[in-house]
Order: sequence, then structure tokens, then C-alpha cells
Amino acid sequence: MLTVVAFDALAKLIANNAGDRDAGITAFLALNNGEGWMLPEALRLADYGLGHDDRADAAQPVASRLGPRFLDWQLAQSPDESWAECDRHARAVLGDDEFARRFLGNAVMNSSEQGCGPGLQPSGDATAARAPQLPLFDSGHPTEPQFQNSDERKPSRKDARKRG
Repeated sequence: MLTVVAFDALAKLIANNAGDRDAGITAFLALNNGEGWMLPEALRLADYGLGHDDRADAAQPVASRLGPRFLDWQLAQSPDESWAECDRHARAVLGDDEFARRFLGNAVMNSSEQGCGPGLQPSGDATAARAPQLPLFDSGHPTEPQFQNSDERKPSRKDARKRG
């Protein structure tokens, strides 16, 4: 549900920027004094076509229910420590080879073995640029679900309940 809300905010910003996707994304990232889009304090599900009962028409708390944005231990970290943790997590998820392919490119790790954060150092030529960020979807992969018959639509939960 929150993904729908965030995407709606992004779509509005793209529309407000004459359909310029890059300008819309830049505006999305600039929200909240450069912190980007954040969880709303409250939202009405009905505003997004969500919810099926009376609660959908009432504002529901969001951010307060999920707790603080940062925990105390996160606030105690330096930026370098935070980036190092980000790198460790990415390596754990992707594995060393995929991490290197995506984030290192022409760069090598420094002695502290930090990766995508400030620990990256160019290899060889000091003017070597970091590899550009790869697209989220590899070329040739659809960004929307594809069905065998283009006229076919994915059944909703409501449709499934009617059949069952």
C-alpha cells in the first residue's frame, strides 16, 4: 500500500514537470528538504482506491505506527560506518561477484574494504570514473506483468473470493 502512495506522489511530480520523468524523480528526491519522499503521518486509503470498509474513509496513522525513522544505534554511527554497513548488506544480498559487477566497475576497494560508499578509490588512472549505476531492470525484461493473452487481466483478490 505504501508503495502505491509513494508511486502516486512520484507520478504527480512527473506530471507537474510536464511529463519529464527525470525532473519528476529529481523533485521526488528533493522533497522534505532533500531527504526525499517519506512515510506520511496519516493517509486515507480511499484516496488511493484502497480499502473496502468504513476505515478506508478515515485517516489512518502510518509513520507513528512504524516507529522512529532512525534507531539510536543508527544515529550514533558516523557516515563512514553507515556506508560500510550498507556495503556489507549489499555484499550479503548480492554476493561478492555481483556486488563488484554492479558497484565497483573500474574502482577497487580501499584497505577498509568499503564499497559503494566513501571508501571507493579509483584504480590506476586517478581520473577513472566510477561505473554508472545499472538500470533496475535488465534490458529485455518487462517492467509490468505480462500475460499470455493481452486481453487477459490478472484476477483481483475480490474476483478470487467470488469464485471460491
